[in-house]
Amino acid sequence: MRIHAWLIGIIAALLIDSALFAAAPADFLTLQTVTGLPYRLFVPPGYNAGTAYPLIVFLHGAGERGNDNQIQLNNMANGAMHLVDNANLALQPVLMAAPQCPTGGGWDNTAMATRLSGMVDEIAAAYHLDADRLYVTGLSMGGYGTWFLVTSYPTRFALAAPMSGGGDPARASSVATLPSWFFHAADDGTVGVAGSRNIVNSLRNVAASVIYTEFATGNHGIWPQAYQIPLLFPWMIAQKRNAPSVTAPPLLRITSPTAAPTYYTSASTIDLGGSTTNSTYTISSVGWNVVGGMSGSAAGVGPWSAAAVPLPAGTGAKTVCVTATGSGYYAPYGGATTFNDCLRITEKIFVNGFEAP
Repeated sequence: MRIHAWLIGIIAALLIDSALFAAAPADFLTLQTVTGLPYRLFVPPGYNAGTAYPLIVFLHGAGERGNDNQIQLNNMANGAMHLVDNANLALQPVLMAAPQCPTGGGWDNTAMATRLSGMVDEIAAAYHLDADRLYVTGLSMGGYGTWFLVTSYPTRFALAAPMSGGGDPARASSVATLPSWFFHAADDGTVGVAGSRNIVNSLRNVAASVIYTEFATGNHGIWPQAYQIPLLFPWMIAQKRNAPSVTAPPLLRITSPTAAPTYYTSASTIDLGGSTTNSTYTISSVGWNVVGGMSGSAAGVGPWSAAAVPLPAGTGAKTVCVTATGSGYYAPYGGATTFNDCLRITEKIFVNGFEAP
């Protein structure tokens, strides 16, 4: 019997799909917190109580609200279940919790943040979680919730990965050391792209290192594609609380005149240098800006350098951020990803000709 080439292609695609996207809603336990919040919990195959596991908290969008404890996993949780496919679990087995917000409710309020933190406590009581590797991600309404949750508990979580969301940029200073990767589309007609841009800008203004993928197109529902970006899961599992990764791309680091977060000088200019890594993806440019001051381009994109960056006059602390622009990772949507490192500069104080301690 002759099998047409198109049929072979379909069969191959199905085989690849079944191998890659192994997790299904049936693989998630159906649970409820003591406060009555329904949630689903994925426990990786071969779970061993003697091993500490990362936990991913996934917050769904407004369309999945209810009390059936099912629809938050529809459409592979709108793409988030890619995080627990076979390929990713081979890199790092993780647990994944997907709570369901009640009809008419929202994630971005103190009462709900308290319930979500309580859910994590209950999971930690039943399973061996790595307390330094608690990750939060969410989309649309869940993007707002991701921002609200990590800024409500700024010392509890190891990263934030909000998609198509927003929130109060004034909360940025509480999570300036928290690794974060934001996603949004410039043509989002449901939640304007300013929702992410404003937060990212606020974070960089407080010397935070942030990754921001802004697709040129894709509108609101960019999530299935974003969750499949090959760098996302490896970046996530590299993060630990209070110890931001220095190895997982996309990554830019300032290494000269110091690799420390603060540099002391009384000079009016500063020479900067450093490195970038973006795996196999392109980096098109590197630029610098002094928060509240000037900006310019750096030389180079692999090793990069910026000479005689002017510092504002005055004795107050200054912040210089260096930002790389690279691939948007999903060609059909276009756009770009920016990622940065910042250096706080404090002027040296001299008393009677001697440097003050």
